[in-house]
Amino acid sequence: MSTVIFCRKCEKRYTGVNIHNAAKILADGKPLDSCPKCHEPRSIRIEHSYPYPPEKSSKPHKFDVNRVVRLFTDEEAEKQEPPFDPMMFFMHELDTENDYIWPIYWTKNRVGDWWWGQFPPVLTIDQLRQLMNPSGN
Repeated sequence: MSTVIFCRKCEKRYTGVNIHNAAKILADGKPLDSCPKCHEPRSIRIEHSYPYPPEKSSKPHKFDVNRVVRLFTDEEAEKQEPPFDPMMFFMHELDTENDYIWPIYWTKNRVGDWWWGQFPPVLTIDQLRQLMNPSGN
């Protein structure tokens, strides 16, 4: 799986950018930094191979993250035991009409850095509802 900061207009990948920090910026409703070449806002691009649908199983699926919803603030995430920062990525698959939702989380690794969780987060029903409908409507 490849997850990078990406300029949709220039088709350029930006490596070395912290995806957790980028997700938090999007969750705050702010755009990511602009591309230095074309000055358009960058996005989070995810490329992942899935076995479905069968006709696409040999090619990676490409998704752009359109929106991020976060359950906790930085301070609340740090106070979880162990530190835990669940989010929901709302994504669009490129070259299709398909939109997806990806519940993910970060936790601290052995050296204290935030790291992707390996499995989907375990959430209460109320926490899932909050991620699915953050405005309360």
